[in-house]
Amino acid sequence: MVCLLLLVSQILSGASDKTVFEPDPMRFDKQIKGFLKWDSQNSVPDDAVLFVGSSSIRMWQTHISFPELKVIVFYEGDNDIASGKSPQRVLEDYKTFVNLVSKKLPKTPVIFIAIKPSSSRWDVWPKMKEANDMIKAYSDKNKKLFFADIAAPLIGKNGKPDDSLFLKDLLHLNKKGYALWTGVLKPVIKAANKSVKSKWFWD
Repeated sequence: MVCLLLLVSQILSGASDKTVFEPDPMRFDKQIKGFLKWDSQNSVPDDAVLFVGSSSIRMWQTHISFPELKVIVFYEGDNDIASGKSPQRVLEDYKTFVNLVSKKLPKTPVIFIAIKPSSSRWDVWPKMKEANDMIKAYSDKNKKLFFADIAAPLIGKNGKPDDSLFLKDLLHLNKKGYALWTGVLKPVIKAANKSVKSKWFWD
């Protein structure tokens, strides 16, 4: 599991748009070493759920919300587009990740969590939405891929992000926001795991 995480880190920080600022890929070296240490000292259940993503995922108490099931939940594009990456690049990075999973974990479905709208990054939301639409279209063509639209529920009646769902930085979700995410994601995870048991999943 940690090996897959390391490979993902290399993929998403590897090839780059020339105009995009690429942060130091070793900036999370301490955290990765911490994961490796934990992984060497603990066993991982066969039906574990692997969440991959930025601080929006790290701050989510996923072990409480999703204590079972075998699936990969992937979040990408928030920081990428904010740093200048194009929607197309975000899609291509996701395709690279999916190809990696299909080779290393062919029995595992992948759920893409839509890039979230936030007041702090509202200026780049059109590009984020474009990336979401492209990834949803891509996912709809692959029976092992699923798309969880957590973006729409974060938009208020005024057509802008509902700030009551965010921390003071207006970027990261608060408990209320994560509760909303959990409610949206649970049925998608259920559908993904149900699909694994279907014959057509292996065709």
